[in-house]
This record gives sequence, structure tokens and C-alpha cells, in this order.
Amino acid sequence: TSWSSGGGGENHSLALNTSGDLYAWGLNSSGQLGSNTTVHRSSPVQVGSSTDWKLIVSPSYAHTVVISTG
Repeated sequence: TSWSSGGGGENHSLALNTSGDLYAWGLNSSGQLGSNTTVHRSSPVQVGSSTDWKLIVSPSYAHTVVISTG
């Protein structure tokens, strides 16, 4: 997998691959991974099924903003 961008907050990280898939990992006590759970992830898991993510722009303490092309 080739990665095109990445970012992270206090205890979580996100990465975007060149195919437009978004992955997240880390603590998830506030749902900051965007996986609709509060399960902590120690390795990257795909977030959603969308493949039109463009850019990770705003990593912060308990959230991250990602821009979609759709």
C-alpha cells in the first residue's frame, strides 16, 4: 500500500492511501477514529467504504477533519 497523506491527534492517527481509502488507529474512547465504535485499534483499520477521500487537514486532540472529493 502506498500512502498519500497522514495526520493524528493526541492518541490517534489517520492515513490516506493513494487509492483514496482512509485508515485510522489508536485510542478511540471518544469515537475519534470514525469507525462508529469506541474500540481502540493498535493497527490501521479502514474507516468506512468510501474511496473518495482527498486530504487529511486538521488533526487535533480528539478529532480529525478529512476532505472528500465527492
